[in-house]
Amino acid sequence: MTGRYKKLIFLIPPATLLAGCVSSSQVNKEVAKSLEENPELLFKVIEKNPEKFFAAVNKATQSERARLTEESSKKERELWLAHIESPMEPKIRTDEAIRGAKNAPLQIVIYSDFQCSFCMRGAKTVKQLMEKYEGKVQVVYKHLPLPMHPQAMIAAKYYEGLRKQNPKLAFQFHDRLFKRPDKIEKGETYLRGIAKILGADLKKLEKDIQSTSVQERIDHDVSEAKEFGFNGTPAFVVNGVPLTGAQPLERFDELIQLLKEKKNLKI
Repeated sequence: MTGRYKKLIFLIPPATLLAGCVSSSQVNKEVAKSLEENPELLFKVIEKNPEKFFAAVNKATQSERARLTEESSKKERELWLAHIESPMEPKIRTDEAIRGAKNAPLQIVIYSDFQCSFCMRGAKTVKQLMEKYEGKVQVVYKHLPLPMHPQAMIAAKYYEGLRKQNPKLAFQFHDRLFKRPDKIEKGETYLRGIAKILGADLKKLEKDIQSTSVQERIDHDVSEAKEFGFNGTPAFVVNGVPLTGAQPLERFDELIQLLKEKKNLKI
């Protein structure tokens, strides 16, 4: 009998032990039965050895988390390879506001929500990518305002209204919102204040944010995102390959490396 089972021997009914040799499976059954009938026995053991108990729990938790992360990464890599062969095709409109270098070899399309804290993290990572691969990246911002965020839709309309005036205004608006995402809860007064600071034509902006064309543009982005299976934010399409969530720079680098290997990406 192993040391592990010796520690649990007190949980097994004496009659079982006296009956003869006991298999490991039988020991497990008897221990489980005893614990179900007398859970206070386990509590007593934990009380006597709390440090060992919590150390074991933490070790098991870390091991399981590592296993799940590895499994998730493997599945995502398989998904990447499938989309490298059959890429997603976001619609890039002729009047699209593109950050970075137009016609750059690396294209990142973002589906985002201005009231989402994870989108703020995603925006920081994209900024790091643009700095790391300077001159090799083009970024297109698209909208996926979630129903749970009451100010996300109006913020998207302000972005589009500013884009119609000048794409640079839209970019500046984007960056200011993500610097202080908590302030967006103040609503349209706050958004209008940013537009005023940026020097936008407020009368034209007011007209544009209420226009059908702006609403239809946002609706198209939302429909496209859902067509791709994106239900949360942020979501990215990198040269036709999906990457979801506020992933760290390293995950983007892994995908870029895979694109270099499989598609001869020049970056």
